[in-house]
Formats: sequence, structure tokens, C-alpha cells
Amino acid sequence: MRRHTLFLLLLLAPLLVGGAGSRLCAQKNAKEGFVLLVGGDTIPGLVDDRVASSKSQVCYFCRHGEDTFRAYTPAEILGYFFLHEGRLFVSRQQTMGGTPVKFFAECLLAGRLSLYTFEWDAHTYYLWEQDGYAPILVDAEWLTASPYMVEDERLALLDPLYQTIYASPAATARFHTSGMTREQLVGLARAWNSELSTEEPPYLEFGHRTRSAQRPARFKVFAGAVNMPVCYQMEGGTYSGSDPFPYGRAWALRVGVGCDVYLPRVFEGFMFQGELTFTPFSATIPEYHDHEATMVQEKSHVFNLTAGLAYEVPTGIRLRPLVRAGVGFVASVAQSKGRYEWGDNFNLNLYAGLGLSYRIGRRQQQAVFLTADYKPMCAVRQFNRFFGDNFQPILDVAIGYRF
Repeated sequence: MRRHTLFLLLLLAPLLVGGAGSRLCAQKNAKEGFVLLVGGDTIPGLVDDRVASSKSQVCYFCRHGEDTFRAYTPAEILGYFFLHEGRLFVSRQQTMGGTPVKFFAECLLAGRLSLYTFEWDAHTYYLWEQDGYAPILVDAEWLTASPYMVEDERLALLDPLYQTIYASPAATARFHTSGMTREQLVGLARAWNSELSTEEPPYLEFGHRTRSAQRPARFKVFAGAVNMPVCYQMEGGTYSGSDPFPYGRAWALRVGVGCDVYLPRVFEGFMFQGELTFTPFSATIPEYHDHEATMVQEKSHVFNLTAGLAYEVPTGIRLRPLVRAGVGFVASVAQSKGRYEWGDNFNLNLYAGLGLSYRIGRRQQQAVFLTADYKPMCAVRQFNRFFGDNFQPILDVAIGYRF
């Protein structure tokens, strides 16, 4: 969870860079980026894109508005980021040649199983990190058969990595002892996280551009019930107070479709929600004529288009609480004497709700969900006789499937 928070902070930093001032720093290969300080703050500026071996040992950075570069070591900052290329370097510590050393490692993929690479002493290394387990260091020379290494010894050096990914059939299928490239190692880490991670998204991939494994938009269908106010119609003006029960309430079935758009760059579990619901409504209500009530059958088809924001709490398990709120646009078609007519009012209302979602599927990207929404203001006047001429609340409950 802490790792995802770090990376989401890094993804937000372009907002700071975009508003930066003059660029006085003069460096041959300086690129837009930022550094992440130990306290968690980000500083926008220019990062010197040096050769791989240098990038592992020191970061040369120039703040916007300044004209000199400062050298940062892995002990001084948490990492640095090249904005337009999406390359992230983070501070790490390992024992190299019997001596503990700190270095900057390029993050290739971050998740429950993360993959990094760095240059040290003319060698390329890959560092694997899994929550709760010791890091695994793999020399790139071990990945390919070589006449300078005994084959059994080479395979023995790769065995810790194989034991780490063994729980994922998709990852073990990508493990090749005959040789693996950098791209193949990223694919292996991607497969492991997609199959076994319960996070949303299961991984963040860095490189030429930062991308998420989570498909941004997920569609859903749902059905439920709505409890709405019923307005008893009066002929010849508004209700005077002498007639009983000018308003009532009734339940009706509703069905809907929608789309959830995940916004992991804003905050993990944050999403935009759009929904369209349809409610066929029928009720027998009293119609007043000179204070005499006549029971009449009223029918209407109510459409509600909503847009809002939701937060699905990333609990790390399949069951996740949900809170949401937004605004809705309401319209209706009334049925009278076999004819359908649009209602004479189109109105906006607000909603707030709670819910639960339960992740299903191998990758846990599908879900069944239950929601309950409360609309404290239904600002609709004389709406096909089904809504009151003042503010009346509405309660919606629904169960659905997101795919």
C-alpha cells in the first residue's frame, strides 16, 4: 500500500511541473522531471539524463528558476523521475561484493512483485521485490547460457527467482532458462501481478510511458428498487391543508446501465461513475375535484442520468466498501389514454450513497456490487403527478455486475 501511494504521488507531480517558471539551467541532456525528497515532497525541475552507470550513483537536478545543478545521492532523496518518458528511479540498498551500498534503480514495474534494474561495476542487475520477502538480485549474465559459466551453477543462481514466481502459472510459463531479455522479464512480472495481485490496478508499469494494468473504463448493469414520493393531484389550485394525505410514497422497479472510469493517477480506488436508469411506474392515486376524491390509474416512465465520483476502499481483499456522490438529471414520459407524452419538467437532483463490491474472476477486475443511494432533494414540481411540489427525498437500492 505504501508503495502504491509513493507512485501515485509521483504521477501527480506533473501538475507542479506544468506551472513552473523559467528554465535557466543549461545542461546538454537535461530533461523535465522532479525529485522526491525523503519527507515525501516533490520538487519540479530539470534532471540530467546521464549514462546508465551514472544514473545509478547520483542524480544531477536543477530547480526551475535556478542556473546550477545539484548532485543528489541515493542517501539524500527517495528517487527521481523523467516526466515525458515516464522513467522512475528509486533509492535502494543491497550488498554488493560483501559491502552494503545504496544506489538508484530504475523501476520497470511496481506491484506486489516489483522489478527494478540498475548498473553496477559494469554489470546489469535486476532486483525483484515482493512484500514480506527478501529481495532477489539477478545478474543479467545469469539469464543467458554462457561458455564462461557452468550451466548447473547458472540455473542454481536463477532458482530463487523461479521459487518466487512459482505460485503463478502464467508467470512460470514465461520463465525460460535458455535466456530472457529485459522485455521478457517485465512480461513475467506483469503476468504474476495480473494473476495474483488483489490491488487495483494490479501493477504500474514504467518506461517509455507509464501505464496501468487496469482497463480505465468498466461497464456495468444493475437492477433494484426506488422509493419515490407520489403527489395526489388536485383540480383548481394547490393543496389548502384541509384535505388529508396530499402526498404518499411507493416502491417501483428500476433497471440501469453504467460505466465506471478508474482514476488511479488521482488516488487509488477513485473513479468517475456515469449511470442511466429506467423506472416504469404505475400507481392508483386519488384525484381531487372540489375536495371529492376519485381514484385514477397513473403511469409514467422515469429516466435518470447521473454523473458522480466514487471511492472504493482498497482493502487488499475481495470485499471492498464504496462511497459515492453526484448529480442526476431526471425526465419522464407519461402514459395517458394510450398516448405517451414527455413530462413538463426536467430537473436536477443530488445523491449520496454507500455500497459494497465483491471482486470476482482470476484477475479480480470484475465485481458484483450492492448500492444504496439517498437523494435528499428531489426538486421536481408537479412532475407527472408522481413527485411533490416541494422537496421530497428518494431512496434507491440496487444490485449489479461490473465487467
